[in-house]
Amino acid sequence: MTNKYYLLKVWRSRGRDAAVRELKKLTDADALALLSPKAVSFPLIYALYPELKSRNYLLSGSKAVFDAVCIIAVKLEGKNMRGIPDEESLKWILMTGSEYLGSSPEQDEYDEIIDYAAALYCDNFAETEVLTQIANVIYKRNRRGLFIHDLSAALFRTADPATLRYIARQLLSQNDFDVNLTCELMGFEHPKTEAARKALYEEYSNWLGEHKDYLYVTGQYFNETSEPIHVRHDREAKALGKKIFPKDRTPVVPLNEKEYAKLLALRGDPGRPHITYYTDKNLPYCGKED
Repeated sequence: MTNKYYLLKVWRSRGRDAAVRELKKLTDADALALLSPKAVSFPLIYALYPELKSRNYLLSGSKAVFDAVCIIAVKLEGKNMRGIPDEESLKWILMTGSEYLGSSPEQDEYDEIIDYAAALYCDNFAETEVLTQIANVIYKRNRRGLFIHDLSAALFRTADPATLRYIARQLLSQNDFDVNLTCELMGFEHPKTEAARKALYEEYSNWLGEHKDYLYVTGQYFNETSEPIHVRHDREAKALGKKIFPKDRTPVVPLNEKEYAKLLALRGDPGRPHITYYTDKNLPYCGKED
């Protein structure tokens, strides 16, 4: 077997059944050589899944392919995922497979698998290139009227400033679907003119540059409300100049006694609920802000 893209070409030209038949004909050595992440894509692994799950030895040659099959098994057969897949495996799945458009009803099944892989990635890793890819998929699905709620929830759980800026930039799109979705995702009032859209983008971009270290995830998503505010900024963290972790609103570097004293002075009313700040000494703290 000399053409490492053989299975990919068969699948693209003749379909899933033909690709599965060709895989069955291959020797172990040839099959392993063709199932390299550089020679296949995640949609092909999805297409070959019925054969791959019955020939476990074919998975030994690539961690990415092995992780891909495990993720498919979780969604299609309710199998348990043992641990978190490698970052590179999830990146390969999303970069090669997230924009694939197949035939219905398989597309719904496939999109659920991609949503699961995206959630695993967003909850554990945060490379902007991959997050931007996920954002692009959200916009492309929206143009086709496909489901985006789980994917957008996963993406906004990262509160990644570069990704937020990329989404806001879609205000400048010539596609009305993109502009409307951007306003829904970001909680913007819809600008009526191109000049207003540009001004809003510049305003938000400036705001983001000032507040990027103080962003936190609200937990509001489209599954729960039609007008979610996905990300806000923590006013106390900004006043203290303390960068926080977006997921739990705790400071990256604990407060010292002087900073804690400033925090109490900022709050004024000790009965008001506030963000939990862990300090470098056993200082008291109040509850988390709503």
